[in-house]
Amino acid sequence: MSARRVHGADASARGIRGGWRLFGGTFLTVLLLAVGSSAGALWTTGAVPLGATANVATAAATSTGATALTRTYQFTPANAATQNIRIAPIVYTNTGTAPLALSATMSNNTAPLAANVSLTYWAGSGGACAASIPATGVSVGTLAAPPALPAALSAVPVGGAVTLCTATSLSTTMLVSQGLSVSPTLTLTGRVGANWIASVPLAFTQSVYRVPDPTGLTCAQTGALNNIATLSFTAVPGASSYRVVRATGGTLIKTATTSPITITANDLGLVGLLTIGTLPVLVQATDATGTVSPGLPATVTVLTVIATGCG
Repeated sequence: MSARRVHGADASARGIRGGWRLFGGTFLTVLLLAVGSSAGALWTTGAVPLGATANVATAAATSTGATALTRTYQFTPANAATQNIRIAPIVYTNTGTAPLALSATMSNNTAPLAANVSLTYWAGSGGACAASIPATGVSVGTLAAPPALPAALSAVPVGGAVTLCTATSLSTTMLVSQGLSVSPTLTLTGRVGANWIASVPLAFTQSVYRVPDPTGLTCAQTGALNNIATLSFTAVPGASSYRVVRATGGTLIKTATTSPITITANDLGLVGLLTIGTLPVLVQATDATGTVSPGLPATVTVLTVIATGCG
């Protein structure tokens, strides 16, 4: 009876010791895991106070000079080489707290004229550009397909500025592109990584001159034999001559250097014919460079070769 109790006590003691060993092993494992985890955290980062932010820099910039790119191409063949090129310095200033990687884009540049305006970039200094396009260090394209910035302008230091020299020129004649215009926007963008951006949009307009229409057009019935009508108008500054054309097809009827212009049956090819009807015409101005105004409309009424009339 006594031996059985001792045997039971020994078994109980062994169970307790086994439990302590299991507990101790588990505690040690947990302790090691905790220590290992704590060591890893201390290795990868320091303490971060509550309310801290990740904003370590600001990107900001200003720019000037784009208005100098607004121009109207108007020149004569004799001095086209000098009048055709416009050079403008554009200054981009970094007013932020970190260096900026600079790039340039062009928008609103799909008008037909954009493909016929050459665009050249190069680096200037101190807000100034050379009087002519340099032979090296330039990037060349068009308003429709602008070039990338030269490597010398790829970065702007804190508080610093770069000068983007921009030259434009018309790559066609005035006669081909007369009256066309394009109003693109050049955007200079400075970046700090992918999240901080400082963009400056610079809008300008380029156009090709076209002599304007005459004004104050009147049509008077002449009453004279073979004369159909007399067209009077106010002269246009810069115009070298005037012409009357058929409104449909543009066939030339008559030219003159001053107002008025009298239309005769001969001018209309009506000699020997009896004709009844009306004839829409346009009175246009022309200049020495070859541009022609769109035309001011009038209507001539033809009853017979000897009758006169105006619409």
